[in-house]
Amino acid sequence: MKKIIFVFVLFLTLPMVFSSCGNPETDTTSDASTPDTANSADSNNTDASLDLLTNYDRNMWPGPDGWSPEQWHWKRILRWDHECDYLADISLFDLTGSNQLVQVQCVPGAYQGLSYFYIYNKKQNTSAPVMFPDNSVARASADKPFAVWGIIEFNSKQHHLKILHLSRGTGDCGTLEVYDFNRTPQKPVLIEMRQKTCSETALPDNPSPDLFNPEKWPLVKLQNN
Repeated sequence: MKKIIFVFVLFLTLPMVFSSCGNPETDTTSDASTPDTANSADSNNTDASLDLLTNYDRNMWPGPDGWSPEQWHWKRILRWDHECDYLADISLFDLTGSNQLVQVQCVPGAYQGLSYFYIYNKKQNTSAPVMFPDNSVARASADKPFAVWGIIEFNSKQHHLKILHLSRGTGDCGTLEVYDFNRTPQKPVLIEMRQKTCSETALPDNPSPDLFNPEKWPLVKLQNN
């Protein structure tokens, strides 16, 4: 009698065993179907307060639609205006302590780009725009002391920033400014300026290389030196 009952119970339970083996656990694939929106442009609408470029030629400029996660990361930290969204190429330069100089290239320009500069403190996770002085020729405008037009070069050992602001595309005239970021990073000190005015006469057939070398241009006397 016991043997008959055992066979009967086994017969009832076998379909349930095979049924459970045929259905995999559904929660193992839930993470794969959920997109990672930590660096997404529209993650939980956290970017609603950002001043973003929306109306632009997407065939010409990458803009926010073509940004990398790193670019979105810095946009959220520095919160620059939409005029610098066309490229928003990021360059980082280490300064003393926890400070970094952040360059955001807005547009390349015909022969020199427009860039915004910020000081970022890695330890405190704070940022502030750089305040280039009023006598800067490269400064884009009075209301944007952190914006400059020019070709950028940074000396990582001396923490000096060179800004070559050309007056025309031939590259034979303009202003070279050298800034020291060691003393007051947010307000760099202009330690050297060289300047050459543009000549109205045509360039010679075989111009001297010094004509296009800003290091050879006349030195401007600075009041703070």
